[in-house]
Amino acid sequence: MKYQIIPPSEPLKPFVSYYWILETEKLVHETERIIPAGYMQLIFYRSDRAFSHTEKEWQPRTFIGGQTNTYSELTLSGTIQMIAVTFRPYGAKAFFNFPMLDSLNRTIPVDCLGDKELEELEDKIMNTQETHTCILLIEEFLLKRMSTDQDPYFKRLQSSLLLANMQPETGTSELASASCFSPKQYKRIFNDYIGINPKEFLRILRFQRALHILHNHPAILFADLAFQAGYYDQAHLTKEFKLFSGYTPTQYKAVCIPYSDYFTETD
Repeated sequence: MKYQIIPPSEPLKPFVSYYWILETEKLVHETERIIPAGYMQLIFYRSDRAFSHTEKEWQPRTFIGGQTNTYSELTLSGTIQMIAVTFRPYGAKAFFNFPMLDSLNRTIPVDCLGDKELEELEDKIMNTQETHTCILLIEEFLLKRMSTDQDPYFKRLQSSLLLANMQPETGTSELASASCFSPKQYKRIFNDYIGINPKEFLRILRFQRALHILHNHPAILFADLAFQAGYYDQAHLTKEFKLFSGYTPTQYKAVCIPYSDYFTETD
């Protein structure tokens, strides 16, 4: 498989982490485990689609993938050509006007959103041969849709997430205070913009931090990993790994290469 990561243009960087393109030159049949990563995506299949074992159906041709709080499995079968937009945790809200929490653990097909401009973009992507031209079309769409100048919440949420990224043991009350919200306000706005409640998000963040540490220090003791990632103890680390990946840390290292999309892209 050929996997490419493409950075967004400068105006979109506050809201888009990156674009990715996945292509195969021959027929494949592989099952991939998908773990919570702390962000939403807009995904286009330009050839064969993946089968979701969680939803027990083929994924839509084009869809918005919401936040997730557990693992799932996809089977890639046939020839694959995928293009995706990976948003920052609060980024999708800058382009789509629906409560992000509605997409938690869901894939929402484009044709269910009633969004004619997005449906037109889908048609262009499906009828454009060159994948990098597709990225330009997506950028044009996003730049046209971006609407954040009058919204006071984006920078306040951004500041609270920067704190969460830097301090593993930060709690939701500290994040609310950092963004000048009451805890109740913060939870409501966080749900609407980020698509998951703050407490669950912080758990995913700890898991992603643990993966990032494992990637950079593969020989680390799990007790030390738990401490550095912000867990109470090694038992807590193991429990969260099981929830988010289906594996214990030992099993995960045996079958997967530890890697954090979230922290690799926010370093």
